[in-house]
Amino acid sequence: MTYNTPFYSFLEKYLKNLRPIINFLKETKDFEKYFEKLTKNKPWSLQITWAKRVFLNESFAIIAPTGIGKTTFGLVSSSYLVEKKNWKVYLLLPTTLLVKQVSERLLNLNPNLNLLFYHSDLTKKQKEEFLKKLENNELLEEFILN
Repeated sequence: MTYNTPFYSFLEKYLKNLRPIINFLKETKDFEKYFEKLTKNKPWSLQITWAKRVFLNESFAIIAPTGIGKTTFGLVSSSYLVEKKNWKVYLLLPTTLLVKQVSERLLNLNPNLNLLFYHSDLTKKQKEEFLKKLENNELLEEFILN
């Protein structure tokens, strides 16, 4: 049986163009399940929209009122990208207090992450250990800096 018909050519081209869309939709669903697994809550539609932008490699800023889920989205998406896509994620925060709060919250969400963080309250020994791990590229899945 030969498949060199115009219809088959059209169908092959059509299905080939659908593959990225199908992968995108699958990844979005995977993220929703991952989000629910970590937080025990379903993501809000706004958080799903943000995730879609991440998966499309779009650069965007999240401007939303307090309590809308920006931090939760950031932490869950960071964890997702590290765990599922093997990305390196860097979180830069403006204060030591936020570094401590975010690193604790991230570890509560996903205790399996190798977390490396730095802030001004670290002891001299902790700072030296941090620099050694940084130089050796150890545990650099998550990096929180103040």
